[in-house]
Amino acid sequence: MENPSGRHPAEESVADIRPTNEKGHLSVASFSVVFLQCSAWFTILRDLTHLMATFGIRMIDGVDFGVIAAETGVDVRALRQREIQHCVDSGWLNVRDSHYQLTAAGILMADTVAAELL
Repeated sequence: MENPSGRHPAEESVADIRPTNEKGHLSVASFSVVFLQCSAWFTILRDLTHLMATFGIRMIDGVDFGVIAAETGVDVRALRQREIQHCVDSGWLNVRDSHYQLTAAGILMADTVAAELL
């Protein structure tokens, strides 16, 4: 399919998307631009969420994953359930509702715990 702007579809902006047929439906190329941009945005948001979790868990007061989920829409607990449970079972994390905090043993393993959340 010919791209009138001459740019790669990933370089198109949402503002450039226009219906291309008489019924007002988006073309496959236009849809792919939206999909690529949404995928990129979700990847950035997911990465930001993981960074918030890995830095937050290292804080003495711990981190509230419920707050992070509310702010970003990405729930680390759902994405890393098995890894979090491993840290709890290893005695590295205390859990109270949605608040997670390193134990005394967990402080010594903070890098390992943080890596489990990435």
